[in-house]
Amino acid sequence: MQPISKTNTFYALAANASRPTNYFTLYNSDYPILVGFLLPTADHAWIVDWQNNQGDRFTRGIEFGTSPFDEGLRKSVERGTLFGIPTYQWIAAKGKVRVRYEIFLAEIPAGFQGVANVEKKNAKVVITERVSGRSIVLP
Repeated sequence: MQPISKTNTFYALAANASRPTNYFTLYNSDYPILVGFLLPTADHAWIVDWQNNQGDRFTRGIEFGTSPFDEGLRKSVERGTLFGIPTYQWIAAKGKVRVRYEIFLAEIPAGFQGVANVEKKNAKVVITERVSGRSIVLP
């Protein structure tokens, strides 16, 4: 996605509920490294991509968790759900919640065409490239 000067963008993406684990990846075609995350869907129903481009500086963030928006608890509770997916999670006073995710780095070949899929198979991370269908397997 090409940045547009003097703009802000915010994309809230619902995780695919049919998958027990979802993913997101990032890479820059000028560098041969891809960074990715594997996220258990039950713990991370939302992935958010936000960008701020002021012309002389560009900032991008990726967030994941239980809320699609940075809007405060009151608005999240009032909304309740978005597309049938809860937009907040209650944690009892003095309660604890443990969530997990995995992060990985992969070397990508020149001309890499993007990611079609990421999944765990036999304790390995398998990245499938778009178009070619080639796989990158990480231990």
